[in-house]
Amino acid sequence: MFLLAWMGATLFAQQATPVILISAQGKVCYKSPDNKKKQKAITGAVLKRQGAINLSNNSVVTLYCDGKFVEKSGKQLVSLLTVFPEGDNMVKPNFDLTFGDYTMAAFMMAVGSNDKRDGWGIDNPKGGGDGWGGIDNPKGGGDGWGGIDNPKGGGDGWGIDNPKGGGDGWGGKGASITSIQPFGRVFPETMRFYWSKPIGNDAFHVEIRDKNNHLVMETTTQDTFWVVDLKNAAFKVGSLYDWTVSSVNSNPTKAQTKTFEIGKQEGRDQAIQLVQKGELFSKSPEAIKLVMQAVALETNGWFEEASRLYTLAQEKEPKNAYVKLMHSAFWLRCGLKPKARGVYR
Repeated sequence: MFLLAWMGATLFAQQATPVILISAQGKVCYKSPDNKKKQKAITGAVLKRQGAINLSNNSVVTLYCDGKFVEKSGKQLVSLLTVFPEGDNMVKPNFDLTFGDYTMAAFMMAVGSNDKRDGWGIDNPKGGGDGWGGIDNPKGGGDGWGGIDNPKGGGDGWGIDNPKGGGDGWGGKGASITSIQPFGRVFPETMRFYWSKPIGNDAFHVEIRDKNNHLVMETTTQDTFWVVDLKNAAFKVGSLYDWTVSSVNSNPTKAQTKTFEIGKQEGRDQAIQLVQKGELFSKSPEAIKLVMQAVALETNGWFEEASRLYTLAQEKEPKNAYVKLMHSAFWLRCGLKPKARGVYR
């Protein structure tokens, strides 16, 4: 994450850190320092600090920059450089700061992407506009985030077929296998273990071992998933387990090992409570609250639960660019780029 942040930071070496529009209600227009024409700004917009936003009577916005969240409402013209003066970046150490770090890291990942299939790489378009994201439908320049490519005859190297009528979208295009989920802390409940399918029609051997390398469970299947009841007495709360999958053929391929822990409800609840105490949480719309809780769960190792909340946030606001960005960045941090791209399909 630090490397990605550094890569993104180098792109801003000649200008102030941008302002991110975390949430927007009502009519919000953006006045760029490079473009005289006002443009509609939507949630997820990344705005030049030298610009300004124009709010109508019923408008409410939450802005983020340099570790600070600021809310503005009512009819007014807001100079972003006045709200976020350069060099004024003192913040209190609380969850809002952690959330801000994840927000900025997600944006840095987008900046660092030069692959159009990601759907969220900043293109630095010529012909006008800021080159930032979230400015709605400007003509002659694009919004800087690029459209979602659906390349034909290709794939991303992980074999995403986007098959119709079923499947998990991981398809069989290569010889390798990728363990997908679960990992991190999970509840003692029925859990679906799944992995990508390599080329061919191999069977798969799956093993779950404890940290002493003792075999806990195993199976051989033609499917690319295995449903396991983690309430089984073989699994202990607080214990760590490794699982791996390999193909069963004359030249077997083994996936990387993933680790999970049987977690406690109290641990999950404590992570959520930390978010709810933050000043930003009470002011945020429902989808942003879900993203905040997802970030808290992620930072505490509850990746499966975080995934569920990121997905729920996107279902609530499927056109919310910021929610998509945060959801996609989550999967990138988990090392699952096909899942990150899937957010934009």
